Amino acid sequence: MKPMSRRSFIKGSSCAALFGAGAVATGSMLGGCSPQKMASTEGVAEGEAAEAPSTTQQAIADAQAALNPQTEGALGNSASCPTLFTPLSVGTRTIENRIFKPGSGTSSISGPTLGPAAYDYFGALADGGCKFFSTDSLDTIDIGEVTGKKPTVRTAEGRADAKAFTDAMHAKGATVLSQISGEWQLSSSGEPLTSFYENANFKRNEMSIDDIHNWQQGAIRGCTYLKEAGFDGVDVNASCDHMFASFLSRFFNKREDEYGPQSFENRSRILCETIAGIREACGDDFIIEVILSGIEENVEMLGEGADCTKVEEACEFAKLVEAAGADMIQVRSSFYGNHAIGFFTDLA
Repeated sequence: MKPMSRRSFIKGSSCAALFGAGAVATGSMLGGCSPQKMASTEGVAEGEAAEAPSTTQQAIADAQAALNPQTEGALGNSASCPTLFTPLSVGTRTIENRIFKPGSGTSSISGPTLGPAAYDYFGALADGGCKFFSTDSLDTIDIGEVTGKKPTVRTAEGRADAKAFTDAMHAKGATVLSQISGEWQLSSSGEPLTSFYENANFKRNEMSIDDIHNWQQGAIRGCTYLKEAGFDGVDVNASCDHMFASFLSRFFNKREDEYGPQSFENRSRILCETIAGIREACGDDFIIEVILSGIEENVEMLGEGADCTKVEEACEFAKLVEAAGADMIQVRSSFYGNHAIGFFTDLA
């Protein structure tokens, strides 16, 4: 198979290399590479027509295998993942295995209370052996009004509702976190992307120093509410294009103050200060898990990603957030121009 670049693959120019001349990508498999019309079998002899689908299917299978190689016999074979079902120490706690469900959206958290969808979804995870997970974001950051659009932990009634949920999950042996991130409207700088997929409906507003400190205090108070509601910790989303990521990444951060891009310490200051504040307020038994972008790319404008975070930079951020008090780091990719493929990678 001819080598191909990521850019040529995304742009669809590698179809011939993947499938050979005349091969057809069907269904949802690499739709961007599909020809405009299906190859016609008109005028092909009966014996030859029967052979074409097999050849095409084999070409697709070969391409899939090359793009996504799998360990032979890995599925259902615990020997190929010898540590997956061994205990994991996170902070002061021990989880019975190493399967973790992050707090990316599940559509199970909506409305003013934690309803049957949340109990059913996360209960099924726990019953199936995933004993460590984070819910989607609740109304946690203690700023502004309680709207009722999400379950809240900012009121006594909301915390009691959430406590019933966490008690039910604890009864199944689960360790439960909840995610915080920061609204897209809050940013290191006010420079939006133009892509439809990059939350273009949200105007990015540059945060002042006071805005930053107010948000941090609201987040710290919110985490004390999470703890009171029975959550075992917090999942801090500092990846994708959320608020924290806009400070970490030179792609967004154009500031000239102590939260600017001049050093790793400055870029991670808002995150590290928040982590340290949560640790002080919630104690050592409260898990702080942080999602970081291990690498970023600008898929809206390929080739214009010089300011996107590289692996070496992410390693420095990992050291800083650990020193600030994080117990666990989740590494994620981030693609400016299409928010969702940072965590739903099959959408790429």
